Amino acid sequence: MIRVFGIRHHGPGSALSLRTALHEYAPDCVLIEGPPEADALLPLISDVAYQPPLALLLSRTDNPSEAMFYPFAEFSPEWNAIQYALAHAVPVRFCDWPAAAALAYRAGKGKSEATDADALDEVDAEQEESEQRLDPIAQLAKAAGESDPEVWWDSLIEQQANDLAVFDAISEAMAAGRTAHPKIDARNDLREAWMRQAVRDAVKSGAQKIAVVCGAFHAPALIDVVSAKSDAPLLATVKLLAKSIKLDVAWVPWSQSRLSLASAYGAGMPAPAWYADIFSARERAHVRFLARAAACLRGADLDASSASVIEAVRLSETLSAMRGRCLPGLAEVREAAISVLARGDELRYHLIASALEIAERFGAVAENAPSLPLRRDFEARLKTLRLKRTDESKQLDLDLREANGLARSVFFHQCQLLGLAFARPEGNQVSSGGSFHEYWRLKFVPEDELKLIEASQLGASVVEAAAQAVLKEMSSCDLTELTSRLRIANDAELSAAIPALLHAIGDRSAGADAMLLLAALPALLTLHRFGSVRGFAPERIAPIIEVMLARMSVGLTLSARGINSESSEALIKNLQRLRPMVEVSQRADWQTAFAQAVLGLQHDASRDSAGSAVHPMLRGFAARFAFEQSDGDANPFAHTARLALSPVVAPTEASDWILGALKGPVVILQHGELLGVIDGWVSGLVEEDFVALLPALRRAFSEFDSNERRVIAQKVASGQGASAAKTIAAASAFDAARVALVLPTILELIQ
Repeated sequence: MIRVFGIRHHGPGSALSLRTALHEYAPDCVLIEGPPEADALLPLISDVAYQPPLALLLSRTDNPSEAMFYPFAEFSPEWNAIQYALAHAVPVRFCDWPAAAALAYRAGKGKSEATDADALDEVDAEQEESEQRLDPIAQLAKAAGESDPEVWWDSLIEQQANDLAVFDAISEAMAAGRTAHPKIDARNDLREAWMRQAVRDAVKSGAQKIAVVCGAFHAPALIDVVSAKSDAPLLATVKLLAKSIKLDVAWVPWSQSRLSLASAYGAGMPAPAWYADIFSARERAHVRFLARAAACLRGADLDASSASVIEAVRLSETLSAMRGRCLPGLAEVREAAISVLARGDELRYHLIASALEIAERFGAVAENAPSLPLRRDFEARLKTLRLKRTDESKQLDLDLREANGLARSVFFHQCQLLGLAFARPEGNQVSSGGSFHEYWRLKFVPEDELKLIEASQLGASVVEAAAQAVLKEMSSCDLTELTSRLRIANDAELSAAIPALLHAIGDRSAGADAMLLLAALPALLTLHRFGSVRGFAPERIAPIIEVMLARMSVGLTLSARGINSESSEALIKNLQRLRPMVEVSQRADWQTAFAQAVLGLQHDASRDSAGSAVHPMLRGFAARFAFEQSDGDANPFAHTARLALSPVVAPTEASDWILGALKGPVVILQHGELLGVIDGWVSGLVEEDFVALLPALRRAFSEFDSNERRVIAQKVASGQGASAAKTIAAASAFDAARVALVLPTILELIQ
């Protein structure tokens, strides 16, 4: 005898009805829609350590990134059927087509090896048609006058106290819907043929009362188990698809949020916590939901009295009666919660919607569950560091001076290299900097299980896999990426990877131009200064930094020639970033090399035939640097400014020089010389040039804060800029007697 129980995946009412039906039917064999590759893992969940939500993870042995998840919640009918079978010592196994076949079908593989090519041609031809998949539930809901099939199914099946007979009615209804649209897509043809074969195998094994638990859509196809001969071509196709792929299978923790529709899981639901309420409270699910809504509002420091809960329950029941439903559904409890508890303010409800409708939970598996060595090492590290899986976002403030804080930081950095998302750094912290504090945000996500499987190819432990990850594809990295990887390797204490990275940086820097050296140096200088926080010896990279600074000093002027304004500004930012790092290094040779590199930008004012030279913005920045290095001697700087802003210089070039000269603190304008020169230059502009250059000048001064701009404005308004300009002009007045000596020669030359 065969009984087919058509259910909705993760349907709480289906689960309760199924439990009742199984006790009444008392099967001696239970077949469940699911991947047969996981049959051996079913007995494991009799251990109470396995707590839903859980998922079966099936990943390709040769490419773990190709994987499939089969989630289960406590209110999933399949989970309850498995628990019934294990509790009553009834054989239980999965009867859906192999996950390997599903992966191959999705990838379009197997056709070239097919002996029955026509069958696979049919799969390809009908795949397009399957996008508009038949939905009998939608058809039945429409016939019943309900626009939303989910609401119709919930009201009729999931919120009712049903017995064994309801499954016969479901099968009959699905059969009617399928008859109205007899052409089923090729994928379901293959799946249902395999399910029928699983039923035939159960009969051959001697089972007398077989219970088949499957999606309601498939129920009619399994009630009448046709002969094996008619299914043979389809079965051959499935075997052909499955044989090319080998899978690894494991139970992994899942989360309630990943059961929701928002997670893009195919059989998801809009509100898992509401379904859990139906499963645990059935007819009083709306009461429990609204009571939790009040608790969530109070948790968010919003008022929600017991009286308002009672009123909300009454409103939800009234709404359901007006709409012809036996019990309030999700739409009714939402409206009641918004109208009464949130006082009509939808924003209040949205504030608690996630905690109320999803109520995040994280499943658990036994510590001795079959898993890869990397995952076992990951779990052991969590236990050693006293870290617990949490379904809530949690912030950690790590003090690197404490042993546990440093160990946690190292572990988190290693996990970052493996692509795990459960620990993420917060803010713009520079982990190799001088701060002894790091801030991390922890939240475990199921996708990390797949990342661990992928990373298992790199090593058997977290440290080993992280070291291989930081060295992976190192040959294709540029110098900046290599120095960044060195910093990360130091943060993660991957001592095995550091020598290879240092060697690669030394080799790569030999052929790098000055721009690449400039971009790569900050990471090395930061590590040189603060690496001791994590036990890094600064002398290991000091020779590399020395050579890189020397090469940058020699080549920067040449690399800076012929670049535009945007590139010049980016170069200045890199120099400004590097300068304080060099100055605090207490290495005179490094400081000298940096100064030579910058001053070279000022002194090289020559032009070639193409007219390309060091950009005036860079020359302005270099002139400012020279002034700051000269212990406040303003005369050379004022002289350079007069030359750069003289009337014979194009206004755009002069404007760019000003932009470079003003890169830095406003103190340079407090001497008056530059302010006077700029004031005089601006005053001498014709209106057309002034209007064209005004945006650039505004941008130059906008980099000062409001107080600095106010000081500049006050100086200009008080005439200090003009007086400085007059002083400069007076200082530059010519001696008429000396000029008279050269005039005859000049006249002779120009005549």
